[in-house]
Amino acid sequence: MNELVQKRSLPENFPKKLILDSTVIIQILAKDWFLTDDCVVIVPANIKEELKSFESNLVLTLLESKKNIIFLMPSSFSLSNAVNLAKQAGEYERLSSYDLNVIALAIENPEFTIISDDNAIQNLCNIFNIRVLSSFFKITKRKKYYWKCTVCGAKFSKKLDCCADCGSPLKRYFRKV
Repeated sequence: MNELVQKRSLPENFPKKLILDSTVIIQILAKDWFLTDDCVVIVPANIKEELKSFESNLVLTLLESKKNIIFLMPSSFSLSNAVNLAKQAGEYERLSSYDLNVIALAIENPEFTIISDDNAIQNLCNIFNIRVLSSFFKITKRKKYYWKCTVCGAKFSKKLDCCADCGSPLKRYFRKV
C-alpha cells in the first residue's frame, strides 16, 4: 500500500469520483457498486486504524488489489480545515482521525463525493456543502448543536470547557434544521 500512498496524481477520466468512509468499507461485501471500472475511489491511507473486524480487513485486501482505488493522506492544511469545520459544526468529538481525513480529502478534491453512513460526517457535509451520499443510512435532517449549562441554563453555540457564566459543566443538545 505504500506505493499507493505516494501516488498524488488522480485520474481525471472517470465519471464517478468517490471518497469512502469506513462505514462503507465495512458494508462493501453487501454492496459493491463502486468497485466498477468506471469510477476512481480515494480511501484515507490510515484505514487500518479504523477497521477492526476480520471481514473488513478482507475487504481492505480486496480494495488494495484494485487499480482504481487510491490510498491517500490529506495535507496538514486540509486536515486543519477539516478540524475547524468539525468544531464549528459541533461534530468534532464524534469524529475519529479517519473521519477527519475523509473530510480533509473531500476539501482537497471537491469533485469527489464522500460515501458515508456516519451521521456526524453526513451532518458536517450538509452544513458546509461537501458532496456526500449514504450507502444505507441517510440522515433526514441536519442537526445544529448547542451546549447548555446544567446549572444556570445558559446556552452556547460553541463547546466550552465549562459555563462562562457560572463555571458549571455543559451538556450538548441539538435541534433539527
